[in-house]
Amino acid sequence: MKHCTRIGLFFVALVLAACGKEEKTWTTDVEAVSEPLQWHDVSAVYYDESVSVDSLKRVYPEFFDQVPDSVIAVRRQDSLSRAMHRDVLAKYGNQAALQDSLRDVFGYIKHYYPQFPIPNVYLFTGELDFANPVVYSPESDDLVIGLDWFLGSDYSAYRLMGIPPYIYEFFEPAALKPQLAYNISKHIVPFDIRQNAFINRLIYEGKMMILQDAFVPEASDARKIGYTQEQIEWCRVNEKSIYTYFVEEDMLYGSDRKLIERFIDPAPFTKFFTETDRESPGRVGVWLGWQICRAYLRNNPEVDLDDFIRDIKHDEIFRRSGYKP
Repeated sequence: MKHCTRIGLFFVALVLAACGKEEKTWTTDVEAVSEPLQWHDVSAVYYDESVSVDSLKRVYPEFFDQVPDSVIAVRRQDSLSRAMHRDVLAKYGNQAALQDSLRDVFGYIKHYYPQFPIPNVYLFTGELDFANPVVYSPESDDLVIGLDWFLGSDYSAYRLMGIPPYIYEFFEPAALKPQLAYNISKHIVPFDIRQNAFINRLIYEGKMMILQDAFVPEASDARKIGYTQEQIEWCRVNEKSIYTYFVEEDMLYGSDRKLIERFIDPAPFTKFFTETDRESPGRVGVWLGWQICRAYLRNNPEVDLDDFIRDIKHDEIFRRSGYKP
């Protein structure tokens, strides 16, 4: 790998007054869906000691039919899961407000994708991995939400569980809507495994962020990508240097899997292999792909959102984006 002598200046001092850029204007006056949600609070039954395992399996066979009774019995008594369930009830006792938030996101999705079926919603504390707090299955039209991962960054159990701070500091209630939009987007944006050049992954990730722009337009960029506002400003200030680094290191059309690990996967910082790496946020490649996709839509206003999302000619998208940070 060739190293540039100016890498030491790669990351300039943070300037909070970074210049703004005119972006595509997303619709913000969409009405929330009015139809009743198919709402299932699995946790309410799961942690109710008066409900037998047999009854639990009868009510929610899709969750428990294939799980041995003995395993269910032990998991239902897990002290941490039960404590988190109580804390979820305390924070999200008003499920009507929670339903309104979901209806709002579903309204935006249906605005752009009218055929999108409103999923069956299941709340289930203690069973979803923190890396996947929202799970959407288009095959069954089911959406499972682990509200235990949206209890706030100051929730002490996260630290006690050994979850890294760069992950749990974004476990805020306000992150639920972007997480919902992101997980549904994963089933809308096509992924062609044969396109293994790094630029294809950048644009794939960028497209999923674009759908967050469309589906949760009121959310800040920081909330959508899971950054602090200072990290967003760091990326804006260093945008040209990041892009130049990728170009000069011949990464855009590389296919090394380590590029995904370094620039796409969640991490406390991005591995540029410089002494200033720790000043950077992780997932800088996701952020850069987002800016390329924004540039494409800004410079090609005639392109319909869904046509853009379905277009897998990422080389052409990159070329036509006119991206010049």
